[in-house]
Amino acid sequence: MFEYVEIAVGGTKNRKQIVKLNEVKDLTANQKDAFVSYFIYDEEAIAHFQKNTTMRLFRGRCFSPALAFDIDADNIEDACKMTLQLYDDLERNWELNRYYLKTSFSGKKGFHVILNSFLFGGFSPQENLPQKLASLASLLTDVKYDKSTYGHIKLFRAYGSIHGKTNLYKIQVDPDDLEKPDFILEKAKSYIESWSVPAPDSPISKLVRLKEYAFGLVPEVPIFGEIAPKQKLCIIKMLEGINKGERHDALARLAAHFKEIGLTAEMAWASILEWNKKNEEKEIDEGFKETFKSIWQGPYKFGCYDYLLDSYCNKRCYLYPKKKGKVKDEEEESLIIKPFSEARKEYEQLIEDDRGIKLGFSSVLDQKIRGHFPGQLGVIVGRPGTYKSTLAQTICDYYINHYDGFALYVSLEMSLSMIYERQMQIVMNMNPIEISKSYKNFKSSDNYKRFLVSDKTNLTPHKVKDNIEAFQDKTGGKVELLVLDYLHALKERGSSDRERVENAMRACEEITKELSTRTLVCVHTSREGGGDSYQPLDNRAGRSASAIEDVAYFFYGLHLIKDDESALCVQLLKNKNGPPWPHGVILDRSPDNVKVVERSFSNSFGTP
Repeated sequence: MFEYVEIAVGGTKNRKQIVKLNEVKDLTANQKDAFVSYFIYDEEAIAHFQKNTTMRLFRGRCFSPALAFDIDADNIEDACKMTLQLYDDLERNWELNRYYLKTSFSGKKGFHVILNSFLFGGFSPQENLPQKLASLASLLTDVKYDKSTYGHIKLFRAYGSIHGKTNLYKIQVDPDDLEKPDFILEKAKSYIESWSVPAPDSPISKLVRLKEYAFGLVPEVPIFGEIAPKQKLCIIKMLEGINKGERHDALARLAAHFKEIGLTAEMAWASILEWNKKNEEKEIDEGFKETFKSIWQGPYKFGCYDYLLDSYCNKRCYLYPKKKGKVKDEEEESLIIKPFSEARKEYEQLIEDDRGIKLGFSSVLDQKIRGHFPGQLGVIVGRPGTYKSTLAQTICDYYINHYDGFALYVSLEMSLSMIYERQMQIVMNMNPIEISKSYKNFKSSDNYKRFLVSDKTNLTPHKVKDNIEAFQDKTGGKVELLVLDYLHALKERGSSDRERVENAMRACEEITKELSTRTLVCVHTSREGGGDSYQPLDNRAGRSASAIEDVAYFFYGLHLIKDDESALCVQLLKNKNGPPWPHGVILDRSPDNVKVVERSFSNSFGTP
């Protein structure tokens, strides 16, 4: 039975308490910084919690009786305007009366707007309900809202709790109150019981159809199975009927689309005939048939910049951000000047979001770099045989077992079988001969479904980006950690090896920011660096070191220690988030396999 939620009192860091839904009010009302999970869980989540003592990584079935919008802004006045704009969008486009919505002031400067699932014909418990609600929300409005709300274990500020920074309550407000921000702030000084909002006699047909469409965009099949293609909203709009004079041009675009998604000619022609019934011009003449035949037999493909598809473009389409991004790239960036106080706001948001991840192989170095954040690129540099790939795969293993999202390891020098064997060595702590005899006994956890690998060569960084975006579009998942092993095998333009590698490094920086992911790049040492695997490194170690120095947020140098065959030294040669740590830390490595583990703190320091 779906009756359990997770709560946290005294801040989101104090989670790890599962209670029944009917107990929430007694535990959170009048408490400072109290939170409750957006989704409701059943016994499957209880079992996960009892086994792991945390809800982290739970991806089972969950339920929500409502769709929520979390709207925030720099001040309450702007948040009121944004919420009123949401009301307008819902009323104008979806015939949804604002008085059917339950709106609450968060206690600081934001609002939570709740749409009862009854309006959409109801929601049912599902594993991918979070992704489906995110898809539905994105089609309802253009107003900016917090898209992270729809995470499997996302916490929502509890009703009737007190905001720790303002001492104001989270209270319900009437839609008309949004015109009077000061009135809301005054009301929020004390607790107010919530009240029921009216509802229509039956679900709103437009919203029911939208829900079916939005939920259909989210794949039901496993991540590695066949993926149903997402639909293009311009095509959906054209299928509702075309303007007079555009029929033949529209026919060409629809035929090309049907061919692209894999329909047979017979199925596509039948769909065209049904579509034609909705048009003002309905005559099926020879010219109409010849247009279809010509498109079907030719190599035609129409993109987002085609004049007709562009005229039916919809900002809610999953392709729109890419299209918008390409246009933006062609424009010169403007210098945006802001007061210093804006920097504090961004810093507070950074701290509140807490999106920096640990790399997991060294607690000391994790403290030094203070987290690997989205949009940041790190570098692992070393000579051949210094465990660069091993360290990279160890970081991937740590990531999938401690964080959400996907980790993608792209090797441009190892085959998939080599990647697999090395990962088994890391996980099982055996040498290759033992692995070949024991690998069948290894039972991978569900977390390994989020460990993606590729052994394709002849890739440019932007081709890697294109493939990641295609994967994310198809699955609804997010690649949160990208490892490229190694830099010098990536293709990129350049008249010399140095120029090519430098351009590749800068391209890696670009795709890291465009994908908003975390990237680690393995780099070979430069010829000028000289020395052998036992020689400590400095910032000049990487080939095209100037580009690596400019781009990297942190820069690890690896070398072995001659008198200690079980030691691997990792130097922190560059660190944008603090001082470097050039004398490094020591990891234990086994001569027979590739597992690396940090030595105790007291033995980790000193010049190698």
